[in-house]
Amino acid sequence: MNVAGISLWAWLGYAGILSGCMMLAHSVWAWCRTARAYGHPPWRVSLHTFRFALKSIHRWSLYLLGGGVVLLLVLGDDVPWSLFATIVAFGLSLLVDEFTPPAILLLGNSRPQTISLRHRLARAVHPFRVVVLFDDCAADSGLRLRLQRRYLKGDNFRTVRGDWRDVAHPFMDMVPHIVFDCNIASPAVVEEARRVQADPGLLKKTLFVVDADGKAPALDSAGVELSPDDVQRITMSEIVLTLRQIGKLGLSPFAEVMFRLESYSENYDDPVQGEAALYADLLKAGAALERKVKE
Repeated sequence: MNVAGISLWAWLGYAGILSGCMMLAHSVWAWCRTARAYGHPPWRVSLHTFRFALKSIHRWSLYLLGGGVVLLLVLGDDVPWSLFATIVAFGLSLLVDEFTPPAILLLGNSRPQTISLRHRLARAVHPFRVVVLFDDCAADSGLRLRLQRRYLKGDNFRTVRGDWRDVAHPFMDMVPHIVFDCNIASPAVVEEARRVQADPGLLKKTLFVVDADGKAPALDSAGVELSPDDVQRITMSEIVLTLRQIGKLGLSPFAEVMFRLESYSENYDDPVQGEAALYADLLKAGAALERKVKE
C-alpha cells in the first residue's frame, strides 16, 4: 500500500521517529525545568539519580535498553534506518528521564493512601519528578491503583538489596523539597523524622503532612515539635498550594486545580458535586494559607 508514492511501512517509520523525537524533546525540557528549580545544572545529582536507578526495582527497563543497543549493533545494516532512528530516539528519551533528578522526595509509609498521593502529586507538578522508596505491592488491587502502580515504577527507588538509607539519605540532602507523610509512625518513618529534625537544612525544606485533625503520629513518636500555625505543617489538600507559595518550582495555579481535581475524582461519583466541593475547598484553603504566610 502506497500513499503519495511512500509505502505504509515508511509512513510508520516516520511516525515512530517523530514520536521518539517528541518524547526526547519533552525529556530534555523536563530536565531543564528541574535544573531551574535547583538553581544550577544538577549534574552531580543527575549522576546519583541514575546510579540509584540501576539499583532500584525498575532497573530492568534500563537493562532492556542496553540489550536493544547490543541487538542494533549485532544486526547492523539489516536494520531499517527508520527503525534504528526510532529506537535511538526512544532510548535517548528514556536515558534523559532516568538522569532527570527529583524535585520532590515523598517520605512516608508504603500504604495505598500514600501511593495514591504520589500519583496525584506527580500529575499536578508535571514535569517535575516525585520520587519515593515504596513497596508498590502495598497498593490496592483496584484498577485505578493498578494504573498508579504502573506509573509509580519509574520513580520508585526502593532498593532490591542493600540499605534503604544509602538511597533515602542522599535524596533527602539533594532535593529542593521533601513532602513528609506523618500519619503512620513506622520505625523507618520515625527515624527519617528524627533525621529531618536534627538537620536545619532538611527541616527548612520539608512539608509535614498531618491528618485533618492536625494529628501527626510520626512527629509525636520522633519528638518533632511544630506549632499548629506553622506554614510547614499542612494537610494533604494543602500540599500543592503550599509549594506554590513557598516553593522553588514555579508552579502555576493549574497545578493546584489538577491536584484537587484528581483528589475529588476519587471521592465523588457526581461530577457536579465534586466540582462544587473543589471550588469551595480551593477558596477556603487559599484563604487559610494566606493567613499562615502573613503571620
